Amino acid sequence: MDDNDIVIPSVDSVRLSTWQAPISEDIKSHVLVSVMVTWPKTRWVLFVWQT
Repeated sequence: MDDNDIVIPSVDSVRLSTWQAPISEDIKSHVLVSVMVTWPKTRWVLFVWQT
């Protein structure tokens, strides 16, 4: 996939860093839902995380 096709705020960098750290699935799911609601364009990210 091409990251250039997706425009996201710099906060995304922090969010990705958080996902690379060991966190509970509950928190991951909660934040994921929040991201889905906030940034509809991140639906492709959901697919990546669920695979």
